[in-house]
This record gives sequence, structure tokens and C-alpha cells, in this order.
Amino acid sequence: MRGAANPLHQKKVNPNNRPTIERYGRAGIDVGSVTQWLEGLSELMRSINSGTAKRILMDSIAEMACTLLALDKSALLLADSRNERLQVTGSSGLSRAYIDLINGSRPISLHGQGPTYSSPSAQAYLTRAVVLIPIASHASEFSA
Repeated sequence: MRGAANPLHQKKVNPNNRPTIERYGRAGIDVGSVTQWLEGLSELMRSINSGTAKRILMDSIAEMACTLLALDKSALLLADSRNERLQVTGSSGLSRAYIDLINGSRPISLHGQGPTYSSPSAQAYLTRAVVLIPIASHASEFSA
């Protein structure tokens, strides 16, 4: 006699009418979410390979981050040619005035070190590590 079906492996039809497995094993990975990430990465790779203009590509990466991470706003920051500051090279949901502020009169300096980094973005860039911050909207220096 067969046991009851494992609820972690129930088949389900997604909005695109493609069968998916709702959850994957003990890790509880949502296959629909994994599929969304893979489709997003595939879309970005097609853009890269098609010769899309750099600014459009950078904005696409920021938009994809918003979609995949359920964010309202995002920015793609890269170091300038002298490696002195980070500049917004792509964005989604940010005002032009905010981008101009970061890229102009309030740059994100890369000169700090140790506990005196100029910003969490600079710290993440310089240490090559994820930097967790409290809700950014509660800190005045992050208001967009």
C-alpha cells in the first residue's frame, strides 16, 4: 500500500500553464521562484549578447533586481575610472535628481576603511561582502 503523497512535491500549474513542483525537498526551495530567477538571468544574458547599450543594460539589471527581490527601488553602482567613488550606472525607481546628487555633489567615496567607511555601499564594494543595514528609509542619508 502506498503512503500519502508528499506535500512538498505536489504538482501545480503555474500561470504560464507549465507544470511546476511547488516546493523542492527539505530545503523548501520554491521552484517557481528558481524558475523566475533563471528566466531573469537568461533575459539579462540575451541583452548582454545582443549588444544592448550599456546604460540600457545597467537599467535592465536594476529593474531585474527589483523584480526578483521585490524591491521598489534599486541602483547599480560601479567605481569610477580612478577607483575613488561609486557612481550610479543603472537604476530603477530612483529619481533623476537623486541619481544626479549621488553622481555629483554627494558622491560615495571609496577612501574610508575599517569602521569609518563612507557608506554601506562603499563598505560592500571595498570588502567584497554583503553589508546588512537597518531599514534604509529610517536613515536620512539614504532618503531618495
